[in-house]
Amino acid sequence: MAAGILQSNRVPGTSPWKRLSGELVAATGRDFERAVLPIARAIWPALVQPRGMATYDSAGADLVAFKDDGGLEVVIQCKGVFKAEGLQDDQFASFAKSIASFAKSGLTTDAYVVIHNQDSRNQKVADQIDAALSQLKADGKAETVVQWDRQAFLRALEAKLRDMVSERIGEQSALMLEQLGRQFAYGHTYVPQVPVTQSTLSLKRGHPPPHSDLADELSLSFQSGELRLRYMSLMHAGA
Repeated sequence: MAAGILQSNRVPGTSPWKRLSGELVAATGRDFERAVLPIARAIWPALVQPRGMATYDSAGADLVAFKDDGGLEVVIQCKGVFKAEGLQDDQFASFAKSIASFAKSGLTTDAYVVIHNQDSRNQKVADQIDAALSQLKADGKAETVVQWDRQAFLRALEAKLRDMVSERIGEQSALMLEQLGRQFAYGHTYVPQVPVTQSTLSLKRGHPPPHSDLADELSLSFQSGELRLRYMSLMHAGA
């Protein structure tokens, strides 16, 4: 999980992002889990909802992603509450209970993430949740812990999508360079400054080209001085 994704501060503000934010704030309980799942899969493609798996359900693990060795890449605790004014003080107990359930379980994970559908206006509750998560990390239950309100969650999604687009553009650019390189003898050679020269040759109808112009030595050189091209006119060579 990239550090930039966890720490992104840019707030998506276009209509699709606002619509998605509205869908999250309107979802509660299991509906919120189902709303989070496809979005979070952009960050953790292997994410699943472990229904029927008592070990994870009792540990408060709403969504999980497994690594190839069977360990946990991420555990997500989803909290969808129907409030228009942000988290309430009395809601911290629900977060604490879920975090404590994971702490008491035999599970460990690379990342433990709490996602809720409110904003961050109630900093008191947010700080309490962060403190509980920090203890989880201190106890060795998770290498990375993070709390995302719905806005931070969408910022993380946008950061991941930007990374994916940038990576794909880089891959396509490298592929095009490789393809072009196979078409020319020196296709892989990059020339930052292409040497250019400009001259004028005046011709008059019924008159041969002036010998002085054709006989001039034409010389082009790269700034590095590694390559020098010379051209001598045939007329001068035959003179």
